[in-house]
Amino acid sequence: MGKFHHSLHRISVLEYIIIALLVIHLLPIWIFKYIPTQDGASHIYNAYLLKEYHDPAMYKTRECFRLNLSLFPNWTSHILMAGLMFLVPGIVAEKILLTLCVGLVPISFFYFLRIVRRESDILGLLGFLFSQTTPSQLIPG
Repeated sequence: MGKFHHSLHRISVLEYIIIALLVIHLLPIWIFKYIPTQDGASHIYNAYLLKEYHDPAMYKTRECFRLNLSLFPNWTSHILMAGLMFLVPGIVAEKILLTLCVGLVPISFFYFLRIVRRESDILGLLGFLFSQTTPSQLIPG
């Protein structure tokens, strides 16, 4: 029993701050029904078309659109959202994708800094500044 007690990890103050900042950054994505981005709706629609492209009922879509399998910058998001749309509606798929984008940036900063220089953990908080860069640029204003 003593070994089990010693193996428990105590959460540091920095880790509490990281968790709080993650919640603060992710909360706006989930508390509002719609996310006001410039082109989020078109990405949801493209992912929907990708998901439903081979459905026999979508023959008119295949007459209007040709499936382009060449690589382009949004492929990853469209494939992820199309896959998620088999489980959840498009709006929720977009929220999951944005959660990954916003949440993984600061986590990546901490991961990188721990590999390069373990004692520079506090610099990982800078990742939160960059996690809002892209989504906040997409909000019309």
